[in-house]
Amino acid sequence: MNSKTNTKIFFLFIASLLFSYSTMGRSPAVEPVTGISIDQYREVDPKNDPGFKWDQDQSKHIRLMGKKSDYSSASSVTTTLLFFAALAAFPLAMWFALMKSFPSTPSQPENTGHQSVTIDLAAERSKREESKDQSSTEKVDKAS
Repeated sequence: MNSKTNTKIFFLFIASLLFSYSTMGRSPAVEPVTGISIDQYREVDPKNDPGFKWDQDQSKHIRLMGKKSDYSSASSVTTTLLFFAALAAFPLAMWFALMKSFPSTPSQPENTGHQSVTIDLAAERSKREESKDQSSTEKVDKAS
């Protein structure tokens, strides 16, 4: 084997080695949970255990009633209207862009050399029936 083939095989080996490391499975994202052993469980006296305190801490409440807000909703209305206008204009812009990319219609019709042929189906049907009637009146030799 020549040196080019050896280098190609070497790079193929390195690439496959790196690819195999990236495709290996990984450990679970959540570690397994260990439960409480029955031997370690200790009973708690209800008198000593206060339980969960359901009262809400009033210091954590946000007080908005006393403050005046200088918020103006005009900017959000304008932004919303601009968004809906852009949303409505997008299909029209796409249509015009696509129409520009298509070639314009030719000024003179293309002459392909093919002539269109119209067939009168009723006349064709009557011709076939007449030929069928003529062939049925002729004596046809059977193969048997």
